[in-house]
Amino acid sequence: MKFKTPNERSEYYIEPPLYRHAVSWCLCYQTWKDRLRLLTDTSKGIRYDLDKVQSSGDSDPTFVLAEKRAEYSQKVKLLEDTVKDVAPEIYDYLLLGVTMGLNYYQMQCKGIPCGSKYYYRKRQQLYCEIAKKI
Repeated sequence: MKFKTPNERSEYYIEPPLYRHAVSWCLCYQTWKDRLRLLTDTSKGIRYDLDKVQSSGDSDPTFVLAEKRAEYSQKVKLLEDTVKDVAPEIYDYLLLGVTMGLNYYQMQCKGIPCGSKYYYRKRQQLYCEIAKKI
């Protein structure tokens, strides 16, 4: 998927590698949501299939799981809050667009209530804000 980076005259200009990193970071959103949904079971830390019950060692599986869930939750919240700050009026559409890599014409099929210039400007602003925060 090719995204056009903002040119140097744009108020939302960031270096191309940072822009690509922000785009890639946003595309991980659904993975984070899936992992939050799936990472709930800590019983895998103890094995009952052997003669003796063995724990997973010195690590605390509940703590490790809680750390991972906190990390994914923080990333999801950061992206959602940034989208709300940048464009609250098209929040659902912009979040869907940046997390699934959709262009304006695909968003138009979903009923986006704004023009393409506004959508792309807000998307560039979002990537710029995300690049500053991550």
